[in-house]
Amino acid sequence: MSMFVDICGDPHKGETFDDGVYDGISKVTIGDHETYGVVYMKIEYIKDGDVVEKQHGNMRGEEITELVFAVDHPDEYITELFAFHLGADGKKFAGLHGRAGDVIHALGGHFDMVSSAHTPMPSVPKGGNYGTTWDDGAYDEGVKKLWVGESDRHLSYIKFQYCNGDILVPSASQVGGFDCIKNLIFHSHGKEPPEAPKEIELDDDDYVTSMEVGMSNYYGFLSIAMLKIKTNRGGAQVLGYDPTGSVKYAKRLLFKKRGHKIVGFFGRTSDFLEDIGVYFEPINDE
Repeated sequence: MSMFVDICGDPHKGETFDDGVYDGISKVTIGDHETYGVVYMKIEYIKDGDVVEKQHGNMRGEEITELVFAVDHPDEYITELFAFHLGADGKKFAGLHGRAGDVIHALGGHFDMVSSAHTPMPSVPKGGNYGTTWDDGAYDEGVKKLWVGESDRHLSYIKFQYCNGDILVPSASQVGGFDCIKNLIFHSHGKEPPEAPKEIELDDDDYVTSMEVGMSNYYGFLSIAMLKIKTNRGGAQVLGYDPTGSVKYAKRLLFKKRGHKIVGFFGRTSDFLEDIGVYFEPINDE
């Protein structure tokens, strides 16, 4: 999961570009002009073993000095571009974005962890087979808020606020500086109810360790009626029909994996929340 760092430079000149996210970088070629600075860049990315080349900036000529930086991918990686004061602690460049015309006007980056010891593991969904599939993916810090809406004693709407690490944005108080803020990402599924959805909010240091699902029949079809979320601090919160748990549901599901936390969700939604699954990731409290 990559970290997005906003551009440094002129946010108005040139055209926007975004190379996306790659496994790594094998070579960077920079055209340096004594007056205009960095006027072009050529980047050779690595994606699934293949080389993908991107170029930005149009100026060429004898007054330009070309600098080539070869990188021994995957054992070597780029952590910072000093010309643009662009970097992220503990992370490597996975892609560039910015603004360019005749010269490079602004540059930002996509960063990945230097070494990712764990890959999020999806659970097997166990609910119904109807509705439209959705997949939010997995996020560094998992879910921080969750909203649900109800209809006919079933869940008809669900919304997540995920946190995918930190991002750097230009500072509003310090010229040329940056502020570090949380990278919050929202996903919602189903039809938002007329009444305000019920909400669960986790503290900054909390994460979800398990989720229990209660399913009941609706005219012969199974749909989700209740979600029970447990966190690392032992707290449990219930959303949906009959939060006391006294109802005998037609089917109960438990998503829990020892030594793991839940960092993302996927499922199916029609008029109701038909099915749900989770992404697990090993817990690392260091």
